[in-house]
Amino acid sequence: MIFVFLDRDESGVIENRGYENNEYKVYLIFSACAAVRIVSDFFATEEGYDFLFIEPQGAKIRHEGFNNPLDVVIEKSDVVLTFKSDDSETYSGFTLRWFCNG
Repeated sequence: MIFVFLDRDESGVIENRGYENNEYKVYLIFSACAAVRIVSDFFATEEGYDFLFIEPQGAKIRHEGFNNPLDVVIEKSDVVLTFKSDDSETYSGFTLRWFCNG
């Protein structure tokens, strides 16, 4: 398991290109925002097997697939993103941007 901390900024980039089988990465955003918007510039994972979970308090959003745009606003300053891949195919990965919303 790999933890990546993104600390008290107002924006940032999360990139996981060329991910591997059995990958498990946790990205922790501790923003200086009241709400965080996350959008994908690129997203390609093996649908049904490799997932990105976005976890604000009390909810979980699952995102997967090829050429599948993501645009979500989380009404919290701290957000956890977890990426998990299985042990078969891998795709190109993803590039996400996050920034303060509003």
